[in-house]
Amino acid sequence: MTQTAGSAGGSAPDAPRGALGQLFQRLGGGAPASRVPETPVEAMRPEGPLLWLHACNTKLDMRALSVLIRRVAEDGPRPHVLLTGQAGTVPRDEPRLSAVLPPPDTPQDAATFLDRWRPDAAIWSGAPDRPHLLDATARRGTPLILANATGQSARGGRAGRRDRQMLQRFHRVLARDGAAGAALARLGVAAPRLEVAGVLREAAIALPCDEDERAQFAALLKARPVWFAARVPPAELDRVVNAHVGAARMAHRLLLILQPADPNCGPALAQTLRKGGCRVALRSDGDLPGEETSIYIADRACDDDASGRESFAERGFAAEGFAEEGFAEEGLWFRLAPVTLLGGTLRGPGPAFDVNLPAALGSAVVAGPRSGGRWGAVLHRFVAEGAARRIGHPDALANAVSDLLAPDKAAALAHNAWALASDGAETTDRLAELICDALDGVAI
Repeated sequence: MTQTAGSAGGSAPDAPRGALGQLFQRLGGGAPASRVPETPVEAMRPEGPLLWLHACNTKLDMRALSVLIRRVAEDGPRPHVLLTGQAGTVPRDEPRLSAVLPPPDTPQDAATFLDRWRPDAAIWSGAPDRPHLLDATARRGTPLILANATGQSARGGRAGRRDRQMLQRFHRVLARDGAAGAALARLGVAAPRLEVAGVLREAAIALPCDEDERAQFAALLKARPVWFAARVPPAELDRVVNAHVGAARMAHRLLLILQPADPNCGPALAQTLRKGGCRVALRSDGDLPGEETSIYIADRACDDDASGRESFAERGFAAEGFAEEGFAEEGLWFRLAPVTLLGGTLRGPGPAFDVNLPAALGSAVVAGPRSGGRWGAVLHRFVAEGAARRIGHPDALANAVSDLLAPDKAAALAHNAWALASDGAETTDRLAELICDALDGVAI
């Protein structure tokens, strides 16, 4: 049932070259993303409210689901989620999520499924695909919401009648756009049951940071031009350093905040760069960037950042895995740097993290040619919408950074990125409102 993330565009990561590359080659790698585990068939319904989400015929954005459930939990108990249909990858195992295969679409199997799980509310996503299961759910009085509704082309005859009958089973139908809303209206769905709500996708998450520390760094950097290379794997470190040297010729006092994918490599990396003539400061040594610092190595692991972990816990991020993945540090750098390079896109398999994260904090994003892996599809969408800058070859990075350091260029790209990253927020809020009402027994 679980889908596998796409791979990079067919080519393997390049090998590092030169003395610097030989050092980088010895420095760690990343771990693969975990996936939704299929719940054993003998598992029983958990105690408490249960929300059933069925992905009809389209792959579900699992991170959007995580954000939605956290939003629901702000107004009441966090529900357990039963997921059926097509699932995507998630950042880590979600303890309150059960992923099972949907039952065969017969009246008897539908009854057995509903007797076992007894959902308190149900969201179906896409075009309804199981008439017997849907009919049995509606007959039991379970609140039913159809999200991401497409309004598939109206069909005639028996198939068309079935489509109309299934749509009548939902208490609310949320169309993905105006065209889908018009198609659904032609299929007999009328207001107030029909709303044009947009697509359920992950909206921007403003990662937290220590505000006192942000203010300290902002005062130190003052008017210096700054760019941030985030989650840079070993094979890309030499390219990033060379690009910085090139960009610094065009931008006086340019500072690179360099975050290696493996924070443990910081001291060895600093030693190598100093031997090469770079003026380097090392965060894990307690250094701060001075006037003469050219490269600031941000190598402090999240485990060393107690304030960051507390900030994540206070805002409910711990269950989503962000703190464990080190983003308490990146929330600081995204705020300070007007330009961010996505590590993993120069020579690696693809982006090392979600482009929505810097976009939400106003940092303009530049990426290399590699766009596979877990976050590749998100990056493609940002590039297509003019919300991220992609370079065709790693050697073009210096010029791209120099260009984006111009305030007007960075601001235009960051504005587009923020608008795109925030695209799913209203849909999430509306769906969360309907779910809360349904779980509270309020008619929807």
